Amino acid sequence: MFVIAYARQNSADTTVYAGWKIKTYTVKFDLNGKDGKAIPSQTVNSGSCAVKPSDAVADGYIFTGWYKDSACTTKYDFTTPITADTTVYAGWEAKKYVVDFDLNGKAPGATVPSQTIDYGDKATDGGSVKDPTYKFTGWYLDKECTIKYDFDSPITGDLLLYAGWELVPSPIPTPTPNPTPAPTVT
Repeated sequence: MFVIAYARQNSADTTVYAGWKIKTYTVKFDLNGKDGKAIPSQTVNSGSCAVKPSDAVADGYIFTGWYKDSACTTKYDFTTPITADTTVYAGWEAKKYVVDFDLNGKAPGATVPSQTIDYGDKATDGGSVKDPTYKFTGWYLDKECTIKYDFDSPITGDLLLYAGWELVPSPIPTPTPNPTPAPTVT
């Protein structure tokens, strides 16, 4: 609304023009706590709609859409007229990865179940496995068992762990002493 004060000083006709500026609002796109390529904000005229941007991308996550709230309970409708500054939130679902356990040719008949782990979570130690002639030494990243796996590491992809083994030496029999034969008397 404009108020114009005008004092008439002469008798000539005067034309006054009003200048109007459309109100604009900012629409921000929040990645909702994930690292990824920022989505630029949009300046939108009052009553117009924001343009749906390209899908957001973040390592280890699947983009599920744009939402009105940070909890991602209500999808954002890009046909909604903008009447105030607005923040739209990216929704995410963690990618799932499989951790498999290879017994490395030992412990016949034994199995260790695979684990499905969300990106960034930790796998659970597959436990100790028994073999009659080998001692289990842990889980390793390589078949040769030179790099021991740290179960405090976050999972960022599918993983195959190998069981490490150490040969249990066979016990050496303790020789039994031969009794010395008694001398014979003739």
